[in-house]
Amino acid sequence: MSEVVGAVPMGQHDVETLGEKDHHSGSISDILTPTGRTTIHVLSEQSVKAIDDQRCEFTNHVGSHGTEEFIAFLDRQGIPFDLFRAQR
Repeated sequence: MSEVVGAVPMGQHDVETLGEKDHHSGSISDILTPTGRTTIHVLSEQSVKAIDDQRCEFTNHVGSHGTEEFIAFLDRQGIPFDLFRAQR
C-alpha cells in the first residue's frame, strides 16, 4: 500500500507481528522525502468483533514510532527527535 502523508510519499510493507483471523498489527513503512529515504514503524492494530449473526465491529487504531534508521536520518539533518515528534 502507498499513500502521501503531509506531501511525503510513504510505501507500507506489512510485516505481520500478530496475525490471527480477527486481529493484525504492525508494519515497516518506507518514507521518501526530498532529503532521502528512511523507514518508520507503523502500528496499525485492526480487530474484528462479532456483534451478532449479521453484524460485526471493525476497529482500527494507528500510531507510529521511529525506527533506528529514522532517528539516524533525523540526526544527520540536525533535527532532534523530540522536536519532530512535537510537530506531528
